[in-house]
Amino acid sequence: MNRAYLCVYVAIAFFSCAAFWGLKASRAGTVIIKAAGIAINADGTRAFVTDNGDHQHRVIQCSMDPHSGSFSHCDDTGGSGLVDGFSDDDISTIRLNAEGTRAFVMGRVSFVRCAVDPATGAFSDCGSMGTAGVGMATDMVFKKDQTRVLITDALNRKVMQCGINPATGRFFLCMDAGLIRHDVAKSKITGIALDPAWTYALIADPVAHEMIRCRVDSHAAPDTPMLSDCKPTAFSGARTPSSVVFNAKGTRVFITDFLAGRVIQCAVHPVTNVFSGCTDTGANGLFYPAHIVLDARGTHAFLIDARRSSVVQCSVHSLTGTFSNCGDATKPINPVVLGSLSRI
Repeated sequence: MNRAYLCVYVAIAFFSCAAFWGLKASRAGTVIIKAAGIAINADGTRAFVTDNGDHQHRVIQCSMDPHSGSFSHCDDTGGSGLVDGFSDDDISTIRLNAEGTRAFVMGRVSFVRCAVDPATGAFSDCGSMGTAGVGMATDMVFKKDQTRVLITDALNRKVMQCGINPATGRFFLCMDAGLIRHDVAKSKITGIALDPAWTYALIADPVAHEMIRCRVDSHAAPDTPMLSDCKPTAFSGARTPSSVVFNAKGTRVFITDFLAGRVIQCAVHPVTNVFSGCTDTGANGLFYPAHIVLDARGTHAFLIDARRSSVVQCSVHSLTGTFSNCGDATKPINPVVLGSLSRI
């Protein structure tokens, strides 16, 4: 197998390819060693980072300045049952519900849900949710009313859909969401995002070099696939798209181009949803950007760099989508240092 594609298969799925550098926190508190995934709460005051450093499986929560995007006072979230749920599995993606009161943490084959104290970020009442029928989970996205979830399955090259019990947070009636890949041997589903209206989904496939667009039936019955009419989008400029995120208005989309070490941004037409003006955001110093999230205001982007296993934070221009002041989220911004590093 080509070495580049081996990196795509392993690093994007586990967000830990060639993790030679840990994330060295310059603030007092817990040090993030091997970052794998990230979630930001709704008001942009707290970040949650999954960490597999030193053979541990944990989630670190950090206070966050909503204006600068910088982290401080990082601590282990704790949570009885969290570590047990990942005893033989690395933690990768983390997602929060809209209220920030529940976290869903994914590994390759494990799902754990925890209650979250919004005031402190501490986890409690963590419990395993099984596999939800997913072979290798890489991303998930919630329906606006928090009653459904779509989960990308890199191993089986598909998207699963599950109902969510609002009282317990448990998944139920998990099934194939309807994504059909005609040449599945040359496919690997790693990221998903929904427009704010939940009318269509964008799905990242770095092995097929495609961004896939699917119609979403948000009113489909629980036993009916939600995705249909899945087709590659027009050219976005990303050759190995690994993750994707919309801004809050759905007028702009950001796509990590994993092997190219860059982030592409495109304007999205409000009626036709067609991409236009796709350009490099100008994020400097990235090696292998595996995953991207935005804060609620869309003024800061946070990326997991799989080469360093670090969190990179960039300011986002509200009109052009370009990035600036990219640096380690746990340190004062120093774009010169990051920009001077060469990709190995």
